[in-house]
Amino acid sequence: MGKQGWRAAALCVAVGMAGLTACGGPANGPEKKAAPEVRSMNEALGLLRGYSSVHMIGELHEDDIVHFDLSADREGNCTGTFTYNGTFEQEILVKEGRQAWTRYTDGSITWLRDLLTKAGQTERLPLFDRTARSVKGKYIEVPRKKMAQEPVMELCDLDRGFSPFPSSVKQAERFPTDLDGKQVLRLVQLPRARDEVTVYVPAKGPVAPIRLEYTKLDNPVLMDLTEPGVPVEPVTPDASKVLPAGSDADLYPEFS
Repeated sequence: MGKQGWRAAALCVAVGMAGLTACGGPANGPEKKAAPEVRSMNEALGLLRGYSSVHMIGELHEDDIVHFDLSADREGNCTGTFTYNGTFEQEILVKEGRQAWTRYTDGSITWLRDLLTKAGQTERLPLFDRTARSVKGKYIEVPRKKMAQEPVMELCDLDRGFSPFPSSVKQAERFPTDLDGKQVLRLVQLPRARDEVTVYVPAKGPVAPIRLEYTKLDNPVLMDLTEPGVPVEPVTPDASKVLPAGSDADLYPEFS
């Protein structure tokens, strides 16, 4: 190698040690671009984290299958319904994450009474009927401790409800599929694991999350997302329509 070759080689080494681009690229080689499915999933996760509010419809599998239809925001406001095993429905109101109320629907009270009758526990019907009359059309206060313990109640807190989702992923798989007659992409976090998360986004257009699948405390959750950013404004029930938390306002003791 001639003098010019040695000088060029020495210059490349010096520039490389300084971390500058020269002699064919950075010292550590060209930066790799993320795969399209990774970019799409990270964009969807970023939008999810940025939602100030969202409407969620889906189901949570625990001891029962709980269907939910909820609107919640980052301020702790939440309205909607929970339905257990497709039959027992309760309305829910949460105000700024500090106060919560639930209300039995008339259909749920009827269903519970029929369940007692079918179970041959007719001797409990008089007490049940008295309790049912007191709670019909009324909201029952939910203790804050119970709010923190119930997995379904976590959905009323978007930070807690979406906590299984990472801020970003390094690997993902993409599967074109059909959802309610529309072409979508199913993006699955890698490596596959028990707590993996899946995000569905439109096949074309903005990469907005429209369905989520994940596991929370070993409970599988599936939900569809709509109406991001729409205000959630629960109305505090009138005091005359509120019952304090306790057995006098609880129909469940009849089944213990």
